[in-house]
Amino acid sequence: MGWYSSDSEGLHLRSLGTVFNFDLPWNPTRFEQRKGRIQRIGQMNDTIHIFNMRYKDSVEDRVHRLLSERIKNITDVFG
Repeated sequence: MGWYSSDSEGLHLRSLGTVFNFDLPWNPTRFEQRKGRIQRIGQMNDTIHIFNMRYKDSVEDRVHRLLSERIKNITDVFG
C-alpha cells in the first residue's frame, strides 16, 4: 500500500490497491478521476478498494450521499 495526497493530480498509481478518501470533492468527475489514478490499464491488483471516510450525519456524509446519487444518475443515463 502507498500514500499520496489528493493534490497529486496526474500521478499514475496503478501499483496501489487501496484508496482512502478523507475529503470528498463536490464534483463527481473529480471523484471518478481520483479513482481512475489506480484503476487503470496495468493495475497490479485484481481488485481495488476505495474507502470514503466520514462522520455519520456530518457535512461529508451529506456530500457522499449526494455524490453517490449523482454518480448513479450518470451511470443510469450513460451506462
